[in-house]
Amino acid sequence: KGYTGVVSIAYNRVKGLGAIKILRVDGRRSSLIREAEYMEKAHSTGLPPRLMSYRDFYVFYEYLPLYKCVGFEKLLVELLENNCLPELKQLILQALLKLYKLDLLRVDHTEINRPRGHMYVCGGDIKLLDWESARSSVRPGNVSSFVSYILFRFKRRDELINILGVRVEEALRALIKYKESYSGEDFQRIVSAILPQ
Repeated sequence: KGYTGVVSIAYNRVKGLGAIKILRVDGRRSSLIREAEYMEKAHSTGLPPRLMSYRDFYVFYEYLPLYKCVGFEKLLVELLENNCLPELKQLILQALLKLYKLDLLRVDHTEINRPRGHMYVCGGDIKLLDWESARSSVRPGNVSSFVSYILFRFKRRDELINILGVRVEEALRALIKYKESYSGEDFQRIVSAILPQ
């Protein structure tokens, strides 16, 4: 149960098993169309669950079972605790690449700096849930919010920065340039500062 809707597992005779978000009559929005449209727009990034159908009052999408998914933050902590450096680097790189694609689509998810409850790893693939606050923006903040999260908000950020060898000042300078251009070159500078060779 959320502010806008209630999510449940559902079965459709044609589409099969899925998750359905149903609009609450006492919710803060009058329609779920906008949320579904942003999920549709972001489909090419692989971040949203696969959208199956929607109307004003519901969104029916791919069901991501809990046994196949782990919270992004939880996995980050597990990889740190077990000193799994290659897997840690791969996870962060995958997140950065997918969020860069989302930035290029000019869609801002708006919840990346608080990944708990929004960002999951399902079968090795990163997924973003809860697109109700997503918006179009000429200056989307997906990459910048993620970098802010891992460098400043993550509860074990010092340990993460140390094990990865992050060049923090360089990453922040690269991020400022990136937010002006969204160019591949500036994005690569961010990656190189966070995941130095």
